[in-house]
Amino acid sequence: MYINYLLLAASIACAALNNVFLHLYNNKKNYTCNIFAFNAIVSLIWALIFIIVGGGFGQASNTTIVFGVIYGVIIALFLIFKMAALGSGPVSITSLIGCCSLIVPTLFGLVFYREAVNYLQIIGLVVLFVALYLCVDPKSNMKISKKWIIFCIIFFLCAGASGVILKMYNNTGFSAEMNTMMIITALTAMVSFVIIYIINGLLRTKNNKTFLMIEKNNNAFLWSILFIILCGLVSGGYQRLNMYLTGVLPSILFFPTFNGVVIFLSCVSGVVLFKEKLSVKQIIGLILGVVCIMLVGNVFSFLV
Repeated sequence: MYINYLLLAASIACAALNNVFLHLYNNKKNYTCNIFAFNAIVSLIWALIFIIVGGGFGQASNTTIVFGVIYGVIIALFLIFKMAALGSGPVSITSLIGCCSLIVPTLFGLVFYREAVNYLQIIGLVVLFVALYLCVDPKSNMKISKKWIIFCIIFFLCAGASGVILKMYNNTGFSAEMNTMMIITALTAMVSFVIIYIINGLLRTKNNKTFLMIEKNNNAFLWSILFIILCGLVSGGYQRLNMYLTGVLPSILFFPTFNGVVIFLSCVSGVVLFKEKLSVKQIIGLILGVVCIMLVGNVFSFLV
């Protein structure tokens, strides 16, 4: 049993490190690589991790293939806008927004699967929006831009959609093929990035650069590769660990603990490593956000 908690700690550490690596990479102008190439290689690393840890490419039903392809496209968008959001705004609040995406699958399960919900969870969902509003404080000393807000909105929706897809897949009866589905997902995401990279390259001119293009610096090539490998290993690592942990740990323990501690560690890393200065409103918003995530996760069910 204790090994599962150690694996949970490892998953949390990998998720928090991934946020730090992405923010650090985007803020070091000499460590640069096209965002599509970056994530294509990250997706390939994911596929290799799932293949090695999961024992290869197993049986794949038509349902698994379809869900894998759809999930792969969503994950591609998720990775792009997560990287863009972490690169253009504060680590702590961006991480909170990403973790708050559990609102989407929670509401989806309530509406479409008639999952039970109590008044504490409803309170948590409502107050969570207040927490997000407090976190996006334009009067703070922290860099808050319209571009970052747009990136965060899309990041939030993609993260929420990914949770919906997983919930739907787990209700198909083919969840035993989850590892194979994730391999298909990673490969689909990789192909998506390659296609977008090619199209973007054809459309790009010297005087017309899209907002997602990052200038190439050949002197930092090795640094770019290092960050790609690090991000691929830690992000693929926590994805694979979470696939296992969601099956052996109670949801009431896993989801609130994972999301809450990741937010806390991201907040600490933002303040310590990146000198982010939170306003009083943002600190209150972060604390409220963590509490609300615990409410939505039904941690306080004993009070109902």
